[in-house]
Amino acid sequence: MRSNPTNRTRMSNESPSDGTPMSNQRLTSNARPSDRSRGGGSLTRRLGLTARAATAAAAAASLVAVGGCAAGASATTVVIGADLPLTGAHAHIGEVYAQALQLRIDQINQRQIAGHHVELRVLDNRSDHTVATDNLTALTADPDIVAVITAGCVPCLVDASQHDLAVPTISLDTEDVLAATPQTRWLFRLGPDAGDNADKLSQTMADHGIHTVALVHTTDLYGLAGDRELHDATTRDHIDIVTRERIPPDANNDQIQAAAEAIATWQPPPQTPEQFHNPFPNPQVAGQPDEPSAGDGLDAVVIWTGPDHAAALATARRETGYTGHLYLDLTAVDQLISPHNPVFTPATAVATATINPDIATTPAARHRADWFATYLSATGHYHLASGFAADAADLITHAIATADQPTRQAVRDRIETTTFDGTTGIVRFTPDQHSGLHPASLTTLTATEQQWR
Repeated sequence: MRSNPTNRTRMSNESPSDGTPMSNQRLTSNARPSDRSRGGGSLTRRLGLTARAATAAAAAASLVAVGGCAAGASATTVVIGADLPLTGAHAHIGEVYAQALQLRIDQINQRQIAGHHVELRVLDNRSDHTVATDNLTALTADPDIVAVITAGCVPCLVDASQHDLAVPTISLDTEDVLAATPQTRWLFRLGPDAGDNADKLSQTMADHGIHTVALVHTTDLYGLAGDRELHDATTRDHIDIVTRERIPPDANNDQIQAAAEAIATWQPPPQTPEQFHNPFPNPQVAGQPDEPSAGDGLDAVVIWTGPDHAAALATARRETGYTGHLYLDLTAVDQLISPHNPVFTPATAVATATINPDIATTPAARHRADWFATYLSATGHYHLASGFAADAADLITHAIATADQPTRQAVRDRIETTTFDGTTGIVRFTPDQHSGLHPASLTTLTATEQQWR
């Protein structure tokens, strides 16, 4: 839990980057100390990134030269390993990551960005912890592997980082593996942060005039972190979570229906006689919202689950007659374009930096539009989570291109001092900060009849 949530700085108005494109190797290494630390449970905001991102842009041209020259001088192959849930309970997200990684690696090789030919070697952990542990052991033992990208088993990473993990490893998991292993040297994270998402979600609801909400969340580590962080954020923003429904990560239809019905039947607690007959009412403070009274019901419902459960919960909630607004955590959003589920209308969701080809006027926006078009052409749809996989491939590629030799140690050191404006937004690592996505990268999307915009 964050040690002092009331003092957390809002980042929504920060302009962190000038948007130098990834396609032009818009990354840079930096050795500045971290502005945000997760060690020991303390957490402070990463501030002042605008100037550092400008420094990143200034170094872009030299990075292009590094990648281009190496590409012409070397025909060696470097291998990136991936341990992903391609089958089993988490196959959906594993397939998204695998497809995005291969598409991005293909782009990198076609454009000769890395200075070497890059090969992707993917192992299926079958959504099973034992298999994932074996895969991580095998990838670490393979001398050809210079870095690993993984998802699907946070406990395995925790165990490996405390024992024999000796390869730079990027976790795409929603659960914060770094919280359990704050001193690890080899482990990095690119994924949603529960605290940052809660801040953005709560701020958005406050801006919309929301006072009372119901919350549905899963009972896995990320869902529990969301409950905790959203409580802190909504308390600060004077929003009352009046009822909670918790569902297991593998909730069935009956459990989802029960959660939706419990919210549908919620009523404010009955007022006491003193509340009805207060002879000395407190004067209304200008700008302060009225307290909810019996019969007011809920202003909104917050869904903090995976995409499949989010769609099922939204459907069940609409079937109870609810026509109000839904608010979704970043992990609840799946496809951004058709096929779009109309039960999400109206809804607002937290999202990473997104793509609007009509206004892609900056280099970073054009890079995102390029990735959007590539992924859409290959799959026929666009998964928001694909951006994390693309950024992981870019991060490792930059490290390979700029290292004197693409050894594990050199790649690790480069990753640890890298800042770039990626597909998901600003990503920044330092020796004290191994969780890369910057909170200022978060935005919101609104559901229309056809898609999220």
